[in-house]
Amino acid sequence: MHPAEKYAKDVVSGKILACEQVILACKRYFDDLETGVDRGLYFDRQAAQKAISFFQFLRHYKGKFAGKVFVLEPWQQFALWNIYGWKKANGKRRFRYAYIAVPRKNGKTALMAGIAIYMLIADGEQAAEVYTAATKFKQAKLCFNDAKEMVSKSPGLKQRIKRFQYNMHVPASSSKMEPLASDAGTEDGTGPSCVIIDEYHGHKTDEMFKVSKSGLGSREQPLIAIITTAGKTIGGPCHKYQQICEKILKGIIEQDNLFALIYTIDKDDDWEDPTIWEKGNPSYHAIDTLQDFLKNEYQDAKNNPSMVSNFKTKNLNIWVKGDEVWITDKEWMRCAFEELTLKEQIERLKGRTCYGGIDLASVEDLSALSLFFPAENGKPAEWLVFFWVPEDTIDKRVDVDGLPYDDWVREGWIFATPGNIQDYDAIRKFITGVHLLDGKMETSEECVATWFDLKSCAFDRFNSSQLVVDLGKDGIEMTQFGQGFVSMSYPTKELKKLVLKSEINHFGNPVLRWQISNAVIEKDAADNHKISKKKSKDKVDGPVSGVMAYGEYLTAIANDETEAYADHGIRFLED
Repeated sequence: MHPAEKYAKDVVSGKILACEQVILACKRYFDDLETGVDRGLYFDRQAAQKAISFFQFLRHYKGKFAGKVFVLEPWQQFALWNIYGWKKANGKRRFRYAYIAVPRKNGKTALMAGIAIYMLIADGEQAAEVYTAATKFKQAKLCFNDAKEMVSKSPGLKQRIKRFQYNMHVPASSSKMEPLASDAGTEDGTGPSCVIIDEYHGHKTDEMFKVSKSGLGSREQPLIAIITTAGKTIGGPCHKYQQICEKILKGIIEQDNLFALIYTIDKDDDWEDPTIWEKGNPSYHAIDTLQDFLKNEYQDAKNNPSMVSNFKTKNLNIWVKGDEVWITDKEWMRCAFEELTLKEQIERLKGRTCYGGIDLASVEDLSALSLFFPAENGKPAEWLVFFWVPEDTIDKRVDVDGLPYDDWVREGWIFATPGNIQDYDAIRKFITGVHLLDGKMETSEECVATWFDLKSCAFDRFNSSQLVVDLGKDGIEMTQFGQGFVSMSYPTKELKKLVLKSEINHFGNPVLRWQISNAVIEKDAADNHKISKKKSKDKVDGPVSGVMAYGEYLTAIANDETEAYADHGIRFLED
């Protein structure tokens, strides 16, 4: 049995401790051996072995392994065995994309460089173009330089591959390898046969991936290989891509041209338990310094809590926020009892009593209005939220943030206001119907004030605007709501309780889901909680406005109870 297959067998049997994603990747290999033929797939053992054998020509160039032959670890052989062994009915490679997620110090860099060199000189592609890609030229050079140094130490290759500062080429086949980066303007006009995307977790957008993908058309069996550690940008391009990979491994979606191998620990594992660290570190028993390295990194994290998230991402390959999240995505999505469009939500809730909270960030940013509808008739409470964004900033947000603002606007989840700054007149019209038309103030019947029985609306007194004054003039009871721990802590904690008990329905709003994933908690010495706009990774206008809306409701019922006690002659002693 080939070492790659033995590795997969030992993973599936439990002999090798592995996480769910790796087990599924190994099962996928064996399942496809049985059923792949039905989809026009077959396995070419000779082609797989050719790629693995090529690494014997490579020499390490740094550390204690400098000058020594590259000996592949079983997990690395399994990756290459799959990438190069699976074929389509036409004899070309099955996998056009490979996603390998593995923590630091497991041989990721060397594997990445080796794949790049193989694709440059040994893949049989005439005039091959291999690129080591990143958003920054400095990052793109890292993999390129690793490959160049490896070639310089490999006797069988250094005479055949010419090496220059930012270029390697093979005269015999007119093939080349170069670093590729957005900031250097080098990404256009390429026809890659292979692109190595290094540390994809650091990419703010998927532009590099899209540019690389668009250039594959002229190649018969190109490869885009993403090799990365986890990061802290939940909802970013790398995290989204990994979610797709996990769905493929679980059989939720089918994509035969993507190979995925994801090393991490399982959700219910205790990250502080050293006995499970090997799940996320496939070279745990092979690299003699790795275990001590992990113990030292863990001790640093224990002594310095700010290093905990770094240990989880870089050493265990766990996607985390840098700080404590308010509500996890799993907890949040349990409250999506039914997925309705915004228009359907409005129709569903018309005539109901609600309490509001409005967050008016800067004039160039998102604004949000949350409405909290108390539970009634045995059904859970409901959270309706509206977002606004300046229309002229949408394209920039898509490019910079890598988030589908354009889709969200098109699908009705965000309203685009004219211009490059927030049009508060448009927001006013939406809420109260009042607007200026031909120099006269008019009132529209289609607005929040007519759809619902809005009792009051909270706002941040330190970030208010003329809009708040206008809404008050229009008849909305506007209430100042402090943003400090004293005002925010109780509704923040209580709203989370509703979510944890699945007693609130948010209808699956995708923008609110994204913002919930951004929200991190800040605490004071008295264990008061609030959502931190400073620490949160991205926008949290929706969650903050939701906390204020729920706070309005809690204040209202508290006032009702106070009045009830007063009616019965009960007096309260004030501080």
